[in-house]
Amino acid sequence: VKKFIDAMALFKFDYLHLHLSDDQGFRLQIDGLPLLHEIGSRRSSTCGDGKEHSGYYTKEQVADIVAYAGARGIEVIPEIDVPGHMAAAIAAYPELSCSGEKTEVATWFGIHDKVLCAGKESTYDFLWKLLSETAEMFPCKYFHLGGDEVPKITWDECDLCKATMRREGLKNYEQLQGYFTNKAVKMLEKLGKTAVLWNESLYSGLVDKSAVIQYWARGAHSESAVARAVAEDGRKVIVSLCNNYYFDYPNGLTPLKKAYSFEPVLPEFGANGEDGVFGVE
Repeated sequence: VKKFIDAMALFKFDYLHLHLSDDQGFRLQIDGLPLLHEIGSRRSSTCGDGKEHSGYYTKEQVADIVAYAGARGIEVIPEIDVPGHMAAAIAAYPELSCSGEKTEVATWFGIHDKVLCAGKESTYDFLWKLLSETAEMFPCKYFHLGGDEVPKITWDECDLCKATMRREGLKNYEQLQGYFTNKAVKMLEKLGKTAVLWNESLYSGLVDKSAVIQYWARGAHSESAVARAVAEDGRKVIVSLCNNYYFDYPNGLTPLKKAYSFEPVLPEFGANGEDGVFGVE
């Protein structure tokens, strides 16, 4: 991590986006929810290799990273991705899911349908504890809430989620995600933080206008949602389109020239699009 920070400082980047949770492991010490790092940080294998993989950042290590980055002019933005990408957290606390069934930390990659239940008040109690303790570790005003790749399969089978939709007058499961997201955004506001969200979070049409949007995946739905976000809501957008900026993609798909020549002020941002670009990642 420090080598990355040194490279970032050389190229004068301002922020390190540190993604700390996913289906395959929860990577942060949370004293108030200890099973997250005691159980959620361990998976039995990786894509069938039969080898246990484990590990998480201690609070001392986080403080060291934040200080090391800060000395080089870089702030660290934590990401706790909700309500999807939570299979590891659900393995630690099964009651967070709609079914409450015992499960395991994911051992394969891709999109998993184990997501947080949006209809249980206990889910939001959990979220408050998690966000509060994480926010204490990272002084940066920005906090990434994820919000990408959220299958709605278990919500469609959950009486509590359906009851919440009726109570709140929500029309569909995208709006239920918007309801969930807004509760998390408001929690961050109480903690003095501004939320950052992946662009799928816009699909509900309900997300609080204070949130910064990270634009990673293009497509007709995404383009129209981001266009409204910039033109109508005046949102700031972090441009990180996968086909131009993702270095884990093969060089044949994303050669250096393609990344270097990419213009982040995109047509879908409209006439005043430059005003909407918060930066690139």
